[in-house]
Amino acid sequence: MKYRTFTLPNTMGQQLNKYIKRKRRAAYLKRKKAKAKLAAKKK
Repeated sequence: MKYRTFTLPNTMGQQLNKYIKRKRRAAYLKRKKAKAKLAAKKK
């Protein structure tokens, strides 16, 4: 699995980890929602 790195100005380790985690979760939920919508259309 590839992880994207986010470049942000003035960030430090722990804060950046929190930001990346939030972005990755949002992307995951977006994919999950799209997949569910597609499955609903097929029925």
